[in-house]
Amino acid sequence: MKIFKQTKRKQSPEVVIVTGLDLYKNKPDFITKIIHNRVDYSTSHKGYGVYIRYSQEFLPNLKEFNNDLKWGKLFIIREAMMAFPNAKYFWYLDESSIILQKNIDLRKHVLKTESLEPIILRDQPISLNNGVIKTYKRNKAEDIEFIISQDSEKLNTDSFIIKNSPTSKGLIEFWMNSLFRRYINFNNDDTKALSHILQWHPVLLSKTAIVPNRSILSLHYDKHDYQHGDFVVNIKGCEERGNCYKLLKDYWKIFQGEKENISFN
Repeated sequence: MKIFKQTKRKQSPEVVIVTGLDLYKNKPDFITKIIHNRVDYSTSHKGYGVYIRYSQEFLPNLKEFNNDLKWGKLFIIREAMMAFPNAKYFWYLDESSIILQKNIDLRKHVLKTESLEPIILRDQPISLNNGVIKTYKRNKAEDIEFIISQDSEKLNTDSFIIKNSPTSKGLIEFWMNSLFRRYINFNNDDTKALSHILQWHPVLLSKTAIVPNRSILSLHYDKHDYQHGDFVVNIKGCEERGNCYKLLKDYWKIFQGEKENISFN
């Protein structure tokens, strides 16, 4: 962290990694490693920045959310956009997610037109439960401003990339609107709110790309389990099993280039 802060920057980072941390959910050792993970990845490539905040800082804004910290990510992203007004992209990465492949540059991996074009899931249901509204068949990669993946049931907001543009800023403001936060059918669920927005607002849907989940987030506890060489893994669900720190240490070894030895229990 000290080296990262001392790094001289002559210009704004092109990509900012944004993470919200729950001060009370995980132990200090876990939090430290998650921060180190982002910082270490960012210093491995030119043009990256890191923006990390505690979700509890936004509790005054979350009162009408019943203090549900899931919604805190939206406030944190908005703050990141203010802190880095000249950045091109913001990559929100949940605190339960671990970057594994330090050598993979997100820009070349997903953000370049030639990389994004072949992996866009066109004519893909927004909601996997009903499949009525789908992504457009003729979306062009150069027009995409919001990139997200799905798990086996729904959109996954634990990892998504948003372009720094008026449309994207409008999406964030719209997404965090109190009408969505309070709507009983969303059950205080930011993911359901996002699905609703994309299904009912064609302009925003036209700027959105759903990509295969393993391209920006493999899931440890899902049928899409992590596979060797994947870019990022999410270990959400480890709290119920009591093995969060063990999994973090196991995946940390992969991040450090050590031999893989993962238990999927």
